[in-house]
Amino acid sequence: MLKNRTRLTALLLALGALSIAVAEDRDAAASRVAFDIPKQPLNEALAEWARQSGLQVLQRNLDSALHETVSIAVTGQLSPIEALQRLLANTGLTYELINERTVRIAPAPRSSTQLEEESLTEEVLVQSRRPFTDQNMDIVRTGDDVQPYQILSSEKIERSGAVNVEDFLKQNLTMNTTAQTNGAQASNYLGNTSSINLRGLGANQTLILINGRRSAAPVYFGAVNQPDINGIPLSAIDRIETLPNSAAAIYGGAALGGVINVVLKHDYRGGDLKVSYDTPTDGAAARGAVDGAYGMAFENGKTNVMFSGYYSESDSMQIADRPELASRGLDTILANYPALISSTTLPYSFGTTPNIVASDGGLLTLRNGTALNSAMTYIPAGFTAGSDPAALVANAGGVNYTRPDITGRLANVASLRGQVGGEATVKSFGVVARRQMTERLEAFAEYFYASNGTHAAVNPIADNYRIPNTAPTNPFQQAVTVSLPLDITQPYETGSITRRVVVGAVMDLPNDWRGEADYTWSSSRANYRSVGLDTNALQTALNTGAVNPFVDTLRSPLDLSAYYAPFAYTAPSTLDDFAVRLAGPLPRLWAGAPTLAIGIGHRKEGLDNGYFQRVSPDFPSSGYTRYTNFLNQSQTTDSVYLETLFPLVARVPGVRALDLQMAVRTERYDVDTGTGSQNTGPDYRIDWSTIERNTVEYTSTNPTLGLRYKPIDSLTLRASYATAFLPPAYSQIVAGTLDPVPLLVIDPQRGFTAISVNRIRGGNPDLKPQESTSWNVGVIFEPGFLQGARFNLEWYRIEQSNVILTPTAQQIVDNESQFPGRVQRAAPTAGDPYQAGPITLVDYSLVNANESRTEGFDFTASYRWRTQRYGSYLLSAQATRIDSYQVQSSLGSPLQEIVNQVAYGAPLKFRSNAALIWYRGPWSAGWVMSYFGSYPQYNVGTDIYVRAQGDTEVSSQSYHDLSGSYRFEQTRGALAGVTVQFGVKNLFNERPPLDVYFPAYLYSSPFGDSRLRSVWASLGKRF
Repeated sequence: MLKNRTRLTALLLALGALSIAVAEDRDAAASRVAFDIPKQPLNEALAEWARQSGLQVLQRNLDSALHETVSIAVTGQLSPIEALQRLLANTGLTYELINERTVRIAPAPRSSTQLEEESLTEEVLVQSRRPFTDQNMDIVRTGDDVQPYQILSSEKIERSGAVNVEDFLKQNLTMNTTAQTNGAQASNYLGNTSSINLRGLGANQTLILINGRRSAAPVYFGAVNQPDINGIPLSAIDRIETLPNSAAAIYGGAALGGVINVVLKHDYRGGDLKVSYDTPTDGAAARGAVDGAYGMAFENGKTNVMFSGYYSESDSMQIADRPELASRGLDTILANYPALISSTTLPYSFGTTPNIVASDGGLLTLRNGTALNSAMTYIPAGFTAGSDPAALVANAGGVNYTRPDITGRLANVASLRGQVGGEATVKSFGVVARRQMTERLEAFAEYFYASNGTHAAVNPIADNYRIPNTAPTNPFQQAVTVSLPLDITQPYETGSITRRVVVGAVMDLPNDWRGEADYTWSSSRANYRSVGLDTNALQTALNTGAVNPFVDTLRSPLDLSAYYAPFAYTAPSTLDDFAVRLAGPLPRLWAGAPTLAIGIGHRKEGLDNGYFQRVSPDFPSSGYTRYTNFLNQSQTTDSVYLETLFPLVARVPGVRALDLQMAVRTERYDVDTGTGSQNTGPDYRIDWSTIERNTVEYTSTNPTLGLRYKPIDSLTLRASYATAFLPPAYSQIVAGTLDPVPLLVIDPQRGFTAISVNRIRGGNPDLKPQESTSWNVGVIFEPGFLQGARFNLEWYRIEQSNVILTPTAQQIVDNESQFPGRVQRAAPTAGDPYQAGPITLVDYSLVNANESRTEGFDFTASYRWRTQRYGSYLLSAQATRIDSYQVQSSLGSPLQEIVNQVAYGAPLKFRSNAALIWYRGPWSAGWVMSYFGSYPQYNVGTDIYVRAQGDTEVSSQSYHDLSGSYRFEQTRGALAGVTVQFGVKNLFNERPPLDVYFPAYLYSSPFGDSRLRSVWASLGKRF
């Protein structure tokens, strides 16, 4: 806390110093500016006006008009508005003052219908490159940069009908390889938290930013997840900037796969209220939301404050709502390969009465000596403790496949009241305040709170239990394994709470430079709770006959309430981040003025004490009760960053532009880690004498180099090279421990003899960061013969090294020369036939050893056109094809190609989407298609899933969505400012293809939505 206060004090002192500097230079900052804008195309003139005035320009669908119109020259001491009026004179264009820093260019007033047809696309920034003009602390990024940024607009987000950010990016960003979302499973302790995975490298290698800043992330059992962005209301997002490329030089560690930057709206004037509702056309799982924002200005526009709030609820879907999906999967498995879910050693766990198999796979025999001549049978309906066991003979060789109407267990798709996903509730509140302290200094502050929770009804009973032959209730002579269909319902609740506070200031500096300083405090708290069963006490009861499973358990329910064992988990994490950034132009050279951005930062993030408890009240000595304290871990990062864009050549024959981008960041990490957890008593008192702590330091420097070349105005070529790194997790750099239990290994240097050795396993404080190197080559084509068209093709390649893995002791022994010191040997004795002495100890703690590679292509295309009678249109498409994804599965193994092995965790080979949007007057309509290519059924080391599927491949899938909107044109009355939006998702009610590897998705591909077709509508009013 003291350090936080010190940093805050330092920030306030810095702001005070900036204020003094501005006060001293106030006379120089007159309201009039010395403009010098030469005659040129209007789009370039407006960009120059924005640069010289320090203001921001927005425009809607005026690319052609701005390119084709030539401005007059504007020079002299003028106010920004006077200069803008001169530029727009006789152009058919006018301006609208949005706020004190932003103007919007629009056609001169015409009919409302004509104006609406100009709304072909979302607002885009005229490329002024002026940094820190909104809440985003990053410098301005666009799709035409040297780096292949993708910018997703607020209009596209609102039109998607998506539930949250994760849902939107799963469907609309083809570089995001996420297939299984956390919220799709009812009893998942991760709840409804988000997971974004660029390039398939893992969620931990995709950096998540909010307004260009990091946030605290949920922590589960000592492991840090991604920051949860599902609590951010979609209506609060201005845009999402994505860089699907290694980017540590620009953004820091963990950006191996790329960066997602969610930029929020700001400086809102007036109010906005919106209510939305989404429901499947068949079945439950409706979703409703209400959100609003209100912004106001004080002191003649010097102070702006915006409040926002959001609340949403969603119902879960039961398996009974989609019986055709579950039945399709179960019927296919039972027809093709029933051993996947039912065999002579594994009872089918989905029936209405207990299914029974011999635990050793042998033939069953009743205690009276009656042989069943089969390894399986099942309890007849109505069977009780007093029933004649001879009834079991009649069912010998049979299986009860009838589906029970009970609350489901995890992955039990036959329980009709089983839930598909949880009931999510999201609440958020935010406030942003900005004040123009002087003409050059603006201060800002923001607060954001989000609660993202789920509730589900689950059944804690296990799939099956082993009953020994000594159990008095066991009617057989041998041990058997029994399924227990019981109708038990317990709540399963999860939560993720995020808080953020940001304070800072932006200052206009001499020579068109700007400076920004900010302090961010963020916290995240993850929690979940439910009620399980004391498996130790219950197994004892089954062994002793206190609980009799050999009955019709639905008609004669077993009372297991004494074995209920509540469990709960909670863990907080925090982040403190102080940063100063400067950006602006350097002196103009032969090809233009280079720009430079520099920054320094100090960040501390870590895990505070977390707790897990599992209590069996009626059986405190069963060994099931557990209290665990997860101990503090933290790391401090100091960074220095530099980025420049250097024009090399401009406007000579054959070279319209040639720009060089260079960036470099150095980060020093000081990590305070140690013993991750300790089992304690109910008071959570820690025995510090057994706790080990250690500090690890390391430094990583990463560059980015890029070139952008425009031989002609319509063609842009770009290429870039970058490196990145992934810091080791806290638990990975805790020193390994000596295991008291020896291990048997085969020694290849002593005739492949077996020997029992001591061993060290666990973390390794000498681990280095995981590293990556990436290359990107792209081409952008905007043909002059097809105005409004843009095509972009990008090739990428990412190579990773120093991948951290857990080797086996045998792998270390087999590769002894690669890991000196990890295999310790005694000296060979006299007469020993081998040169190497016997092994005494093997250290198989974590190592930096493996590597991986991936490469592929991204393609985007768009075409905008306007008609006189039928409105305006936007046609767009995006696709990603991953040609290769190679990994090493173990130490020393060759690279293995696993692209398209979705069940193995690899990315899908091909996916795409396309959209057609139409505007006319107050109306708009859109069509969106999402396509996911086919992929092989899981076949790594086994063929059981292929046999159960009846096919080697899961078929491709496509889904079509329609949407529309109408905005009332009245300027007064109740309907003024009202907009109605509506849509249909999965218009043709396409079922996701069968995939027997994913029972949690009703044996369907996780890329689809088991809700099938749904309709949605929203009603919004601006006032």
